Amino acid sequence: MLLFNPLLARDLGTQLSFLAVFSILVVLRLLDRYNVRRKWVVYACVPLAAQWGTGLLSWPAFGIFPVHFLWFNWLASPTMLLIAILLVAWIAAQRIELFDGVSSIFANGLTKLIEGIVCFMSEHHSMSWTVFVGQWPAPILVCIGLVFFLGCGAGLSKD
Repeated sequence: MLLFNPLLARDLGTQLSFLAVFSILVVLRLLDRYNVRRKWVVYACVPLAAQWGTGLLSWPAFGIFPVHFLWFNWLASPTMLLIAILLVAWIAAQRIELFDGVSSIFANGLTKLIEGIVCFMSEHHSMSWTVFVGQWPAPILVCIGLVFFLGCGAGLSKD
């Protein structure tokens, strides 16, 4: 991406994306180093790594700490898996022309599921889900974010 458009390096979204991926890779490497192979631990650590790893940029930039970020990311993966399975089933039903109306049942079910998720998120979103940290000095927020990388680095450097 940066080879085609070097100016993307100045974009906050690109920086956050790269930092999130880097954070996830660091945590996965740390888990691998300590032979943590339990899938639920890896599953739980990926959103945590993304939140804390991007914190050094996102907390000063947006001035909020999203308290319920982890819950929604833990729910996002199984929800997206369910949507993907339904989508594949719908496409398969169309391809093999299973029964008349089956593909429309899948399409309607998938639409209702996605609409339900969007409706739930819209109706239940609240600013109380965030902690306002905008009044904190940016260097303190950056230091809190760096603690994540220092901790991971310490964990990786142990012999």
